[in-house]
Amino acid sequence: MKAKGAKSIADVGSWGFDVKNKKTLGEELSVTLSSWANENSLGNMWISGEAGELRFLQERFPDVNISASFKDEYGKGVCSAPTFKKTYSKYFDR
Repeated sequence: MKAKGAKSIADVGSWGFDVKNKKTLGEELSVTLSSWANENSLGNMWISGEAGELRFLQERFPDVNISASFKDEYGKGVCSAPTFKKTYSKYFDR
């Protein structure tokens, strides 16, 4: 957040993210975040998809490489830029 000029997590996103892993490799910083979201209702804020938090973060910080994996009641998979649409993988156990 500091490197990007954000003063609070609300400047970067509206979901709470837990920092699980942080590594510095020279000039690069790698951070693993986790969060929980109820994406089953139109009134809830989504993390995945065109209007989700991941897309918002990518637009706010275009020089940051964002990749995501997820697990829900239908299975597991990944969300990838630019749309961050959920893609289920047949290689993950349900």
